[in-house]
Amino acid sequence: MVIINDTKDINNNNLNALKDLLYNGIISSTDDIKALQDIMKREEYLDRHPYKIWHGRDGKWYTKLVTKEGKRIQRSRNTKRELQDWLIDYYKDMEVNPTIEELFDEWLDKKVERNEIQNATRDRYKVLFNTYIRKIGNVRIKSVNKMFIEDYAKDTIYSKDMNMKQFNNLRTVLNGIFHTAYKKDCMDFKADLSVKELDISKKAFSKPQHDLKELIFFKNEVQRIEGYCKRHIDIRNLGILLYLKSGMRPGELTALKQEDIGDNVIHVHRTQVSYRDENGKWVYTVRDSPKTEKGIRDIVIPTNCVWILESLKELNPSNEFVFSENGKRLTNEHLRTRLRYICRHLKIEYRSLNKFRKTYASTLIDSGVSDTFITTQMGHNDIKTTLDFYYKDRSDIEERTRIINTVVGL
Repeated sequence: MVIINDTKDINNNNLNALKDLLYNGIISSTDDIKALQDIMKREEYLDRHPYKIWHGRDGKWYTKLVTKEGKRIQRSRNTKRELQDWLIDYYKDMEVNPTIEELFDEWLDKKVERNEIQNATRDRYKVLFNTYIRKIGNVRIKSVNKMFIEDYAKDTIYSKDMNMKQFNNLRTVLNGIFHTAYKKDCMDFKADLSVKELDISKKAFSKPQHDLKELIFFKNEVQRIEGYCKRHIDIRNLGILLYLKSGMRPGELTALKQEDIGDNVIHVHRTQVSYRDENGKWVYTVRDSPKTEKGIRDIVIPTNCVWILESLKELNPSNEFVFSENGKRLTNEHLRTRLRYICRHLKIEYRSLNKFRKTYASTLIDSGVSDTFITTQMGHNDIKTTLDFYYKDRSDIEERTRIINTVVGL
């Protein structure tokens, strides 16, 4: 039997020799095995320390550290062993008591590695963290309790003037952080449940106030934009027209391939996604699935608009993607820039491409077509989504004035 009495004087050569004894079955005593495992674990912690340990002129032993905040600190102890013990405790504490930011990074990295989220979603989560969570990022998880979570949530809602949608997005990230901590045995209660069960009044959330002209294009504006695009036919203006006549999401349109276009039907089953690479540069790519499962659909185009699809084929007969110039696929940003130019030229207040989608949904509802037809065209799960988030009155003040003047009794 090999007796291991102390670990003080074991150097790397001795440690490697002991490892060989263990692996070769020469060490078999339970106590000896545990002692060797403790030594190996100790060495693992010390190997994490990237800075040298030196003997000072005053007889003490020194080392330095750089904290996560970038602060340089120096620590000393009377003996080398005491300093090593302090370092091991320091790295153990980092392991069992990580910061909220470290848990966020671990949670996010695993979701990306497992393909549970796309790079675009990763970027959104990073923005959420930097906007709302960064201020508590250095807090060690062991110091988090239910009161801390509730105070943080309510203070953040108030200080950031958050609406309910913003907080629900934040809640997703917090749940991921705290659930990771619980699985690592860093918390003795399920903090993610505490986030879900927060008692927050609806009155605490801000209510976004938008002018109607920010949310939709009015009827007369649609007519003017449509007229301009018809007078100046090119691949980008045809894209603007197809947005108006199909109600597609911007990313769905720029991801269309030639094979997706029928006589008067567009088969939607892809979307453009964008994210920043490791250098911070925007990357635009196509994903072979839409935003939601319901997004896979066949959109019917009015017969009097089939000429748009035919014109697209004539202008771009050979490229893989319908919306291409000089062999390169156009992105949402290309069409967004074109729409901004058209609005400036027509002296119309610019709105994003997605406002075409709301305009399209409102047109369908005003026309009295069936709910099933609307949800199929839009790629929505139910008509409630369309009514709650997409339907707007498309009439401007002049038209509403004419309508109110026809009401009997007023």
